[in-house]
Amino acid sequence: MPLRTRVPVHLLTEVRYHASRYHDKLANFFDQKLVMLEQEKREITSQLNRNLVDFRAEYQKKEYRREFDISDPALLKNSLPARVGDEDSRNTVSGAQVFEAERCRWTSIPRFLS
Repeated sequence: MPLRTRVPVHLLTEVRYHASRYHDKLANFFDQKLVMLEQEKREITSQLNRNLVDFRAEYQKKEYRREFDISDPALLKNSLPARVGDEDSRNTVSGAQVFEAERCRWTSIPRFLS
C-alpha cells in the first residue's frame, strides 16, 4: 500500500482559486457567445419580417385579390349606369323593355313629377 501524502493547504487553495477563475472566464465566454447569437437571431428575424412586409406591399395589393371586384370602393363611381339611353348597345332582349315612366324618352318632365 502506498503512503498517503498530505497536500499542503496553500496548494489546495491555489488550485481551487485557479479553477474558480477558469470557470468564471469560461462562463463569461459562453455568456458573450449567447448574447451574440441572440442578437444575430433578432437581426435575422427582423430582416425576414421586413422582407415579408415588402413582399406583401409589392405583390399582395388589394387590387390583385380575387374578391376585389366585390369590395371595390370606387366601383360605383367608375361604373356606367344600368342604361344610358334607348339606343344603348348593352341592352339585351329583356333589357330592351321600355317602361312608360322612364325618363330617357321624355322631352320634358311632367308637372306632377317635378
